[in-house]
Amino acid sequence: MTPLIKHVQAPLFITGTDTGIGKTVVAALIRRALQEQGRDVAYMKPIQTGCEWRDGEWIAPDPDFVGRMTGPCAAPAVSAAVCPYALHQPASPHLAAANEKVTITPDRLCAAYRQLAAAHESVLVEGAGGVQVPITNDFSMRDLMVMLGLPVCIVARAGLGTLNHTLLTIEALRKVNLTIAGIVLVQTDPAPWGDIETNNAATLTQLGQVPLWACIPHSPEIASGRTSPAEFATWADAIIHPTAP
Repeated sequence: MTPLIKHVQAPLFITGTDTGIGKTVVAALIRRALQEQGRDVAYMKPIQTGCEWRDGEWIAPDPDFVGRMTGPCAAPAVSAAVCPYALHQPASPHLAAANEKVTITPDRLCAAYRQLAAAHESVLVEGAGGVQVPITNDFSMRDLMVMLGLPVCIVARAGLGTLNHTLLTIEALRKVNLTIAGIVLVQTDPAPWGDIETNNAATLTQLGQVPLWACIPHSPEIASGRTSPAEFATWADAIIHPTAP
């Protein structure tokens, strides 16, 4: 199946059916596609857990990847709004924040988004984990999505198990009247694309009544973040501009 992004748009909230699903790679890919259309699109990671110690400072890995692959995530004047909460522990936001004595407030998250939206044409927002991940004990990622009110792109695994996770995600989003703009399927393991993946794509489109934006092939270099911007650009162009239908 030829991967192809057909209907990318912004502003957009990018969520997933799980952690480690490929949301950040998809965010960079969508941003690059929009940049090719001449769009001024900022990238935001409201809460980053699992920050990494590099060269004497803490780095938020997702904004770091998107910034290296597609250019600075936002204008310098609003760069602090890109990642309002950077937490060290690789855990759910509510647990990492509690362990690090950090209080996450919805107002601060929304204010950061408004800063970016005022300074740029539009914003891509990447969530942490899936839609029901708790940000605090009484505020979830879905609650944030409702507050921002953006169309949603779901990133899901292409292989076995994705039907249940993805259809439950669709149901959870529609329950609170969020618009689902599309699904991106990511081949998260090196096994070849087969009948299961092909049928999953067709079944999700039919049962979920959501457009399939793209099918992303497995790439260990891209997934690990070890790739260079030039390598990423070549890989992304093959998805944005496929040579075959």
